Amino acid sequence: MRALLAPLTTLLLLASAALGSGVDAANEDFWQGRHGQAAQGYRAALEAHPDSADLWFNLGTAEAEAGRLGPAIHALEQALLLAPGDEDAAHNLAAARQRAVEAAVKSGSEGRVILPGDDDLGTGLLTAFSPTLLAWVFGLSWTLLFALIAVWRKTRKATLRTGSSFGAVLAALVAIGAGGL
Repeated sequence: MRALLAPLTTLLLLASAALGSGVDAANEDFWQGRHGQAAQGYRAALEAHPDSADLWFNLGTAEAEAGRLGPAIHALEQALLLAPGDEDAAHNLAAARQRAVEAAVKSGSEGRVILPGDDDLGTGLLTAFSPTLLAWVFGLSWTLLFALIAVWRKTRKATLRTGSSFGAVLAALVAIGAGGL
């Protein structure tokens, strides 16, 4: 058994030295401003040590500096899962999320972004159209609703009354939807 212990110990020491040099190279890339290369180095190191909160933190920070906010947020969340009290990871995660929101608001057509969890029923549909279009649809559907009610009241023909009733209900539903109620 002791005959196997010495070669295995040597092999483990060589592997950890190789990992350390990979992390050292990634750290050097990070401090030289080569954040994309640093992220690749940290990813390679994480393949060998996926439970290292420090490597996840370094990867998240490098990704954020490289402008890849989605992978940065993921990596920093992983770091916090492995080390829940890490204030640096929490700070960097909050900063990355804030940058992601600012980028989304800046790229939005009207500067309005609804984040997951902040939406309610129909919000996605209402934000898909411009407020001007919704105002026109709202006004026209209410006008159509009252016109169909007037037709329904004036006519005695059963088919016309049924059609105007059905149309009035549809116009009311469109008006309510366009109004965001």
